[in-house]
Amino acid sequence: GAHHVADLGGEFGMFGAALAFSLLAAALAWLTYMALEPFARRRWPDLLISWTRLLSGRLRDPLVGRDILVGILAGCSVALVFSIQQSVPAFANVPAMTPIPPRFEALGNLSQLVSVLLDALANVIPTLGTMALLVLLSVLLRRRWLAIAVSGLAWTLIILGLSENLRVDLPVALLLAALLVFVAVRFGILALYATFLAFGIINSSPHTLDFSRWYAGRSLFLLLI
Repeated sequence: GAHHVADLGGEFGMFGAALAFSLLAAALAWLTYMALEPFARRRWPDLLISWTRLLSGRLRDPLVGRDILVGILAGCSVALVFSIQQSVPAFANVPAMTPIPPRFEALGNLSQLVSVLLDALANVIPTLGTMALLVLLSVLLRRRWLAIAVSGLAWTLIILGLSENLRVDLPVALLLAALLVFVAVRFGILALYATFLAFGIINSSPHTLDFSRWYAGRSLFLLLI
């Protein structure tokens, strides 16, 4: 996804920075999972069932397929809610909000498109972060329902972090936080990962039903994935 030039020093620096970020993300994911997986198995095994089956190679397991489909549906729902949120100022008398642009790499050449798809796979970090939050809160608070409520509040605050219009953003944040926590608690972290993955792919490119637009083919390709 990078723009390469004939500068060995610059290329090495860019490669080193990308490698450092990738290794940091991998280390965070590994540490989080290894530290909390025993607690999750003991206190909240439902979070891990389909995830564990997938990692053990059971790709045709019905539970794995169900949770991936649920996650894709939830990811499409998140993308729809974000689209509605962005369009509210066009229909209601509320201050306009800064539009969220697509990933310009998704509209570039093939290597840039591949980089966007690979980048979407890194959504394992917020997935494991949600698991960590749920498990740690259940240990500290000793009440599962309270852990769920506090996790929902935490996600609400995270989503509101870039708020520009509280009247519009607060209901959206509450809805999305409830959806994410519901998917994690009811279906597990594999479904939550599929949610983040589907949203990342859908939200990376503008979409259109006007096939005369120059980006229509790229849009259909991402939706097909």
